[in-house]
Amino acid sequence: MPDLRLLMAILCLPLFSLSQNIADGSAVSTDIRRVQLNEDIDRIQKNLSSIPPKRIDSLQSWLESNPALDHRLKYKYLSGIRYLLEDLVAGKVSMINADNLIDAYHQLMENDIGGISIESAVKKYTYEINRSLLSERTVFYENTGLSRAKIFLYSQHLDHHPDQILTTIAGYLSEDFVDDALSKAANLYPSEFYNYSSAIQTPLAK
Repeated sequence: MPDLRLLMAILCLPLFSLSQNIADGSAVSTDIRRVQLNEDIDRIQKNLSSIPPKRIDSLQSWLESNPALDHRLKYKYLSGIRYLLEDLVAGKVSMINADNLIDAYHQLMENDIGGISIESAVKKYTYEINRSLLSERTVFYENTGLSRAKIFLYSQHLDHHPDQILTTIAGYLSEDFVDDALSKAANLYPSEFYNYSSAIQTPLAK
């Protein structure tokens, strides 16, 4: 009579992992809990023919084969890949910046895995890229530098939307970029700036 414990162990193996062929044809051992996510990534890739498949495939393979990452972390960073691809498909990031977006994600991911703040790293990237990687769906929510990185993103946002300076800057008056932002607002919208700065209830009037 076969050993029941051995038989049960063999039967349960498919529940925990399987060998998955990602888009480049390479086989990677993948926890079954992440198979659907990897398949979603591969499916979205097919709608982005201008991105060489190996760019994304190599990230997937690296994450899945990294013994230092547990299921939670692998799922988190794979989700980040899916999010950036979805932003490219939706046109939130132009295809011209696709390579830079992937490079930026890789850099921020390495910082995050290594316990390094992403605050300085984001300063190398454009508003469009940072808006994607630091959005409400960001996977870098555990990084110590996220709050400062988002403040930098806000400063980039003001560069692109100066009409929002006066209505949103009150909570950032101690930041270095404020003087330049307010000067821009004063030049572009002198009447609004005067009314804002002279109003008793605004921070500028205090």
